[in-house]
Amino acid sequence: MMGEQFIVRFWGTRGSYPVPGPHTLRYGGNTTCVELQIGQHTLIIDAGTGIINLGYDLLRRSKENGGIPISATILLTHMHHDHTQGFPFFLPAYQGTSTLHILGPRTFDEELEDTLNHAVLPP
Repeated sequence: MMGEQFIVRFWGTRGSYPVPGPHTLRYGGNTTCVELQIGQHTLIIDAGTGIINLGYDLLRRSKENGGIPISATILLTHMHHDHTQGFPFFLPAYQGTSTLHILGPRTFDEELEDTLNHAVLPP
């Protein structure tokens, strides 16, 4: 790990709901999502609405690098809506070539996969 580049990007830092508009241009209006790039490794902390733009950026970077598949670990700190509401719109999750490792808490005796499926599958 010595000598590898370490980059932190804040894609969303807002509270309970996104607040778009001219008054949020400087600091952004998306809910929690932080990207850590450690060398070739991508760690995403939380999947608030900021993860939507991160997804677009990861797709752009993949294309610029010759179509290298996206590989990332997503760490969900807790299951409040403002930390998960962007996940259904995270396009790399729907790319057959992406590898996503998703870690998070077990809630109400339900597996993390089942919890996320409630958000992305049709009723």
